[in-house]
Amino acid sequence: MSMNSLFYSFTAMASGYFIGKWGHISIFIKYGSFFSCIGVYLITLINIDTSYTIEFFIFMLYGLSIGVIYQNCILMAQQVSPPEYLGISTSISSFFNYIGGVIGVGIYGAFLQNIYPRCYRNHFPQASPITLNDIHDVYMGNVIYVEAIRKTYLYSVFPVNILIFLSSLLIKDYKFNTNNKTKNHKEKKVEKEMKQQKDNNQIIVSVSLDDKN
Repeated sequence: MSMNSLFYSFTAMASGYFIGKWGHISIFIKYGSFFSCIGVYLITLINIDTSYTIEFFIFMLYGLSIGVIYQNCILMAQQVSPPEYLGISTSISSFFNYIGGVIGVGIYGAFLQNIYPRCYRNHFPQASPITLNDIHDVYMGNVIYVEAIRKTYLYSVFPVNILIFLSSLLIKDYKFNTNNKTKNHKEKKVEKEMKQQKDNNQIIVSVSLDDKN
């Protein structure tokens, strides 16, 4: 989890920099969701004898991919919302991010609670029924626990990532509007200066006419 959090933060900041430079948002969400599918599938291949180096690179890939999804989804919601609804769109996006995580943990736990006894029964059909709490009290409990985690990712997390990727393909290529805002600000400033100059010229002409009279 620490690797996920580290690389999540890194890609969130890096993607924010490149979005501010180039302006495109949807491309990061699409690529992030695509590589998250690969990362989750690679997690389903991790076994109890998998080296820590391989696990590090797998979780690094997964952390890098999810870092460009969630943060930029909030940014996308902010950009397409009218100014008066900016706070509402940000709050709703953050709310569904958090509530989705809570519900996801519950669903994942339910899958794991049911898959672990089934995996153990497949290895030892004659054994007494067990639960996830018996992991340290049964033979090969840790090995079967890793197998249950792999299947839980495959049956619950992987399909959701596929759905996220397919949904991301429907996102239109919306460009971040920083340049236009800067341009509009400059145009307004120039117009204001021209208006002031015009008013000053009118005052000068008026004063000149009065002097002649």
